[in-house]
Amino acid sequence: MEGTEEVSSNFQENVTSGVEEDPIENETFVAETKSVPIGASQSDDQRDVIVLDGIDFYNEYGRIKGFSIRRLKVGRCKKAGSEGDIIWQIFVCSRQGERDAKHVHRNDRKMDPRQVTRCGCNARIKVHVHSRNGRWYVDFFSDEHNHDMLEARFRGMMRSHRAIKMGDLHQINTMRSSGLRVSTIFRAFANQSGGFEMVGFQVKDIYNAIEKQKRAGASDTDNALKYLQMLKRRDPCIFWKYSLDEQWRLHNIFWCDGASQYDFNVFGDVMGFDTTYWRNKYKCPLVIFSGMDHHMRTVVFGCAVLSKEGEESYVWFLWAFLEAMKGKAPKSVITDGDQAMKSAIKAVFPEAHHRLCSWHLLRNATTRVGIPRFMTKFRLCLIGDLEVDD
Repeated sequence: MEGTEEVSSNFQENVTSGVEEDPIENETFVAETKSVPIGASQSDDQRDVIVLDGIDFYNEYGRIKGFSIRRLKVGRCKKAGSEGDIIWQIFVCSRQGERDAKHVHRNDRKMDPRQVTRCGCNARIKVHVHSRNGRWYVDFFSDEHNHDMLEARFRGMMRSHRAIKMGDLHQINTMRSSGLRVSTIFRAFANQSGGFEMVGFQVKDIYNAIEKQKRAGASDTDNALKYLQMLKRRDPCIFWKYSLDEQWRLHNIFWCDGASQYDFNVFGDVMGFDTTYWRNKYKCPLVIFSGMDHHMRTVVFGCAVLSKEGEESYVWFLWAFLEAMKGKAPKSVITDGDQAMKSAIKAVFPEAHHRLCSWHLLRNATTRVGIPRFMTKFRLCLIGDLEVDD
């Protein structure tokens, strides 16, 4: 398949430790910076921790005071050997600056502008890295606000203070797995917290957290492939193959175990497969290759999940099926009559006889033929046990 990749199973000095007396809430805020030196031996994770400490330091102070914060500027080192290292950063009140006039006076606006929140507040803090010992210290601090502070009960709704804690995220995932909608989940949190303003996050934050989990490294795709790898320890004959699209996302996947390969080797002369199974949360068609054994019981020869239906996908998983069965092709293939499926069977199994499923034939006959006794005779012709004299 062009444009896809295939994979098979066979192959700082502690400068500031200060106490700020809050004049509004009479709360004491103790700020400590971690003594983690910045140098060539420092890992990227340690550097991220330092940057996050600077944000958390001022953000917690803003939560106590009643304002939200954002990062304004970041300075990076340009010296050889330390390129890209953060050496200073400035955090400001979220109401710092003014909205650009070109965004306020626009004649081509199709929607009402968002409420202006910036009022030129001068509150800010600048943290710097010491050039010798590599430790963080406060270089400049200003607490001059030109606006009122927010009441304590509304502070959790400010942007920099909205956050979904890990325990809340586990509860959200549990409620979603039970079939509850996001709006219902948010109302449940509001009842637990004593009001919507006390939840600490908004509905859109739940949607963002759900989307972030989908993009996380430990995705369902990774878990599915790890599960197949685990099954291979118990069943060395298990076979799977998958393809990736241009963005390295899972495109198609096929798998069959050792028992399925053995059943096909014995009972695989006649095979049927159907792509009408859509009842999964990804809305992707599930293909099941099946047949009948000598006791007239259904046996499964393999399964596949496709990103979409089409001749290209059908050709891919039929070739994967042929590879898993060591090149043995069925003599007859029964399908629902899809034209793309018919073309794929002709391309991969040119010697096989393509037949239509009797269930689809009976359904079509019931829909289109109105003769009273026709269905009884037609069913007898299709699936009846008849003996033909020589």
